[in-house]
Amino acid sequence: MKKYLWIFFTVSLSANAINPVQLFIVQRSKNKNEVRYELRVDENCMPLGKEPVHGYWQELEKGPDVRSEMEGLDFLAYGIAYQKINGDTVKFKVKAIKDREYSVKSFKKADTCYAEATTKISGKDAILKKVYISSVEKFLKVKVKYINLEGVLPDGTAIQERMNF
Repeated sequence: MKKYLWIFFTVSLSANAINPVQLFIVQRSKNKNEVRYELRVDENCMPLGKEPVHGYWQELEKGPDVRSEMEGLDFLAYGIAYQKINGDTVKFKVKAIKDREYSVKSFKKADTCYAEATTKISGKDAILKKVYISSVEKFLKVKVKYINLEGVLPDGTAIQERMNF
């Protein structure tokens, strides 16, 4: 009986799930691999599940379609610290930068799901597109030199912020 319930649950969950919507990427000076954050949504473009924001590795050094889950030290840096869902909006923080909150709003336009992650960039509300981390490694220790946030203001103007460490 348990086996059949599990199969039914898995099938019904997959039938309701839609491909995730990409939010923003994190690139690093260390290599070409990227951390990509996405929002999992249902057929109505509403956040899906208790933890709809998800980060994963796009391992571009191995190939354009190689994807893997974060684990260990990577999860401690790039994992999601918390998520709070309120209707079509999810607020979350990334573990490495806990003092910065992101707000994701999902919406549907012409039968396609979209989502935008907004945060403060140079003191202004902006849609986050990319994070770039410049770091150096010495004796298995990583030292972050700076982090660049790149985004777009509501009027379409590009905006950046550099955080030096």
